[in-house]
Amino acid sequence: MFDVLRTTARRLGSGALDLAMPHVCAGCRATLRGSRPGDTRLEGVLCRSCVGALSRFEGDGCARCQAEVQRAGRLCADCTDTMSTLDGCTAAVRFERAAERWMRDFKYPRSGLSGLVPGPESVSCALVHDAAALSCTAPPDVVIPVPLHPKRLATRGFNPAATLASRLAHTHRIDCSTHTLVRVRDTPSQTRLDRRARRANVRGAFSCRAPLTKHDVADLRVWLVDDVVTTGSTLEAAAHALRRAGAVHVHAICAARTEITRSANGGL
Repeated sequence: MFDVLRTTARRLGSGALDLAMPHVCAGCRATLRGSRPGDTRLEGVLCRSCVGALSRFEGDGCARCQAEVQRAGRLCADCTDTMSTLDGCTAAVRFERAAERWMRDFKYPRSGLSGLVPGPESVSCALVHDAAALSCTAPPDVVIPVPLHPKRLATRGFNPAATLASRLAHTHRIDCSTHTLVRVRDTPSQTRLDRRARRANVRGAFSCRAPLTKHDVADLRVWLVDDVVTTGSTLEAAAHALRRAGAVHVHAICAARTEITRSANGGL
C-alpha cells in the first residue's frame, strides 16, 4: 500500500515542484534553458551534460534490434533470418551507466521520503517518448504496456511499464489499455537465463481478456511498451497474444536496451 501512495505522491509532488521552482535538470539540478515544465523531451528534463552521459541510439539501425545496418529502417541480416511477432522494437538508449541508474531508481524506488523524488520517473518517461519518435512509426490506435503478474504487482505496488505507457498515450492523445493484456503465469525472473531459456520461460505467459476489435479498426496498430528490453523474449510473447486478439501491427517501444547479444540462430 505504501508503494502505491508513494507513486501517487511522487506524481503530485512533481507537478507542485514545476509550479513552485525554476525548471531544473533532474540529474545535476542545473537550471534548464529553453525548456518548460511538462516538456516530454529528454532535453526537457536533463541538461546537455547529463544527456551526454547517456548512450543514445540513432535512427539508422535495424528496425528490430537496432544493430548497425546499411539502410535505415531495414532489418539486419540476423533479424531478416528470424521470425518475429514484432514489426519492430525501438529503445532510446543503451542500458548502461547513467541510463541503468535512472531506470533502476525508477523501477525500484527507495523506501521512505527519498523514494518520492520525481526525477527517475521523469527521465524514464522522456526516454520512452524519445524512443517513440525514433521509431518513425505512425501513431498507433492503442498503447498497451507489458503487464506484471498480479502477485508481482501486489508486491511492487505499481507497474513501471504501465506508467510509461500511460504518459506516452496521454502525450499523443491515444487510448491506453492497461487491462487488455494480462500475464497469466507468474514466470521466474529472466535475469540469469540465456536466450533459449528466456523464450521457454515466457511462452504462453500472456493472454488478452477480449478481442481488440472494440477499437473498430481493420488495420489495428499497437505500441507495446516496456521499460527495458534484453533479448526481446517477453515482448515477443506479449506481441503473440496481441496478434491472436486482433492486432495487425505491433511495435515495441522501450526506454532502454541492454547490450545486443546473438544466439546461434541470430535475431533479437
